[in-house]
Amino acid sequence: MEREKRICGTYTGARVNLAQVDEGDQRAVVGVRSGNFADVTITSSRSGNVYQARAELVDGRLQWHVTDTISERNADIDIISFSDTLERTRGIQSDAYADVEEACNDVVPKL
Repeated sequence: MEREKRICGTYTGARVNLAQVDEGDQRAVVGVRSGNFADVTITSSRSGNVYQARAELVDGRLQWHVTDTISERNADIDIISFSDTLERTRGIQSDAYADVEEACNDVVPKL
């Protein structure tokens, strides 16, 4: 979610054949948007590692690249894509994200 250029949210990821799944905490992704770019930190719920990433909207798609490792705890394997592109699918919303807004209110206060 985004308010006043501040970003807060979650992520999900899976290995091939769903051998391992990572459903990020409700506040696993936090950052700030500037124009079409956003600089965010991503905290792995599996390992506790923290990464810096840059995301950009290009032709309606979100492209991102992990640019740095901020903290390594190595408690488990990370299932976070270090470079990828997402395209929005209209009309699909998961119940898993229903509580994200409430969890992010202290990071991204309501106006």
